[in-house]
Amino acid sequence: MSGRIDTDPGERWMQLRPFVAILIVLTLITFAYQPMRPPPPVPADAPADAFSAERAFEHVQVIAKHPHPMGSEAIDDVRGYIVEQLRELGLEPDLQSIAARDYFSGTGIVDVVNIVARIPGTNGPSAVAFMAHYDTVPATPGANDNSAAVAALLELGRALRDGDPLANDVLLVFTDSEEPAPRFGSRAFVTENAAFEDIDLIVNLEASGGAGASILAETSGPQQWLVGELANAVSESAAFSFVTDMTRLFGELGTDFDPFREAGVPGFHFAYLHNSPIYHLAADNIESVDLGSLQHHGEYIVGIAHHFGNLDEQGSGDEALVFFRIGPRLLSYSLPIAVLLAVALAAALVLVGAGDRDRGGRVGIVRSLGRTAAVGLAVAVAATFAWMAVAALRQSPGVIESYAYLVLISVAAAYAATRWRPTGDQARFGFVIVWGVLALATAVWLPGFSYLFTWPGLAAAGALFWHQRTQAEGGLLRFTLVAAPTILLMTPAIDVFFQFSQPRPGNPDSQLTYAFLLPAVLVLLSAGLVGIFWPREAIQDRPVS
Repeated sequence: MSGRIDTDPGERWMQLRPFVAILIVLTLITFAYQPMRPPPPVPADAPADAFSAERAFEHVQVIAKHPHPMGSEAIDDVRGYIVEQLRELGLEPDLQSIAARDYFSGTGIVDVVNIVARIPGTNGPSAVAFMAHYDTVPATPGANDNSAAVAALLELGRALRDGDPLANDVLLVFTDSEEPAPRFGSRAFVTENAAFEDIDLIVNLEASGGAGASILAETSGPQQWLVGELANAVSESAAFSFVTDMTRLFGELGTDFDPFREAGVPGFHFAYLHNSPIYHLAADNIESVDLGSLQHHGEYIVGIAHHFGNLDEQGSGDEALVFFRIGPRLLSYSLPIAVLLAVALAAALVLVGAGDRDRGGRVGIVRSLGRTAAVGLAVAVAATFAWMAVAALRQSPGVIESYAYLVLISVAAAYAATRWRPTGDQARFGFVIVWGVLALATAVWLPGFSYLFTWPGLAAAGALFWHQRTQAEGGLLRFTLVAAPTILLMTPAIDVFFQFSQPRPGNPDSQLTYAFLLPAVLVLLSAGLVGIFWPREAIQDRPVS
């Protein structure tokens, strides 16, 4: 005779909680990655005053047939096509020609020609300028770098000509000779072209890959005003202050935006980065262009043209800002608030730590803190060397293949760190202290990064305080409280830094595979913070006190 013993419902739920937690993590990652995905392309039969990636792509198919470096016959053909398209829009382009040395051959003098077209506004002559370079390096047809941006400007011009006139003028600036380091074309425009004096805002479009969202790479001028108005102009911008802070550290990215920033012109620089191994290679061809990325370029410039093109006055000041996107929302706050939030996190950790009256416990926290940092750094360095080895063997991985390597290395690194890091309540508290230290340090020296550490740290401190006061077992609610800000904020940062660490055989000077250390550290920090609050089948939680 056999019988069946029913499992207690509470026990069944305890067994299911880890699987529910996995579902929560996957859902959060999917939602968090949304800002890194470009919008769907708009078809060619869209209304005339809308931006259509399919219409713009027709220009790419003409411009990116062959490489067209400065001074070549091919660039003469591209220039002729751009001029012809502008004239069909009823515009009369101005050609600014200067003589420059042939950078790629090393000998001789060639003509460098900027193309400038003005769409008059009702008030003029103050202008919003949109810029894209139309030259390439000799090795690539440059379908993404930068024919897609050139096509976007031509489609913008058509959309504006078919719509109501704006208050301010719009300048379409197609620069020559961006690829060689001297930036002959854009520097000549800034120093010698009379139209430069009319520009109140500059928007530069670039690409160092073939897919992904077009990201706000840098700003120039009053950032608080710029980002605030950008949120009003564009509904779904991929804008994160850690990116603009990072480019500020670099000093310059080596694009046509540099001369305008140096001249003090307010503006935005947008670029898409995914699939960057094709950068400056023959693989940057027509087939490599993602229409969604092209559409995102267009969403920016059409939105900015209509919004900034109708503004009565320009913002002033030099206030920097902390900003980031979650889902469809672009959130922001000032630098003093960033510091206050970091101080609040430090105070919360002191409050939690004050509950531990055991001197030995405090010593254990210090020891576990040191060991956690040492193990984490060692594992992150090992993961970086693993990625550098993979990148050396696979110089041009596809997007999906590249992410597969990221996942495999990240899982292995997180597993190794978990095996060797200290455990127990002191280790849990010590690990959260790491986030508090990073929040304070970045709030002072790199405020654009601070939100990455402050909000997850505050959530973790709250979860520790909750546990300390209630002595309740770790549950899904407390886990979700910590996992949500950690995953939502860290996922875009891990993705962006991973793009910077991609192999770039077409431009070794910009290949920074060792930069994988940054996403590796962020992965370990995130996995560690989420892991210490993971709901297991049987939780043996003890309060810090």
